[in-house]
Amino acid sequence: MDLNRVTIMGRLAADVNLWTSQHGSRVAKFTLALNREYKDPATRKLVKKVTWIPVAVWGARALPCSEYLRKGSLVFIDGYLETGSYVDKNGVKRYSTHVTAQNVKFLSPKPSKLTMPKG
Repeated sequence: MDLNRVTIMGRLAADVNLWTSQHGSRVAKFTLALNREYKDPATRKLVKKVTWIPVAVWGARALPCSEYLRKGSLVFIDGYLETGSYVDKNGVKRYSTHVTAQNVKFLSPKPSKLTMPKG
């Protein structure tokens, strides 16, 4: 039996990109930044590394993501890996992998729709 399951938590690298597919489904796409720290065994220095994970949210869950999440929002994602292919502008076939989210939990406070000017 195979298992394709991903559980991640991170912060949005940019605001959500919401669009409608050619079949009429809403799609929210964003990239999560996952931060990791470890000690380099050779230098014994602390190393900070960021892994960038593209995420797609389909259907009814897409709109709340675009309304609620902003750059820097902390979010928990449970879903699966999906790989697709495309042909780039030079005619070369490329592959990309992203997480398709089945469950999304918003962990940051909802952003205010109104921003008050400073001063």
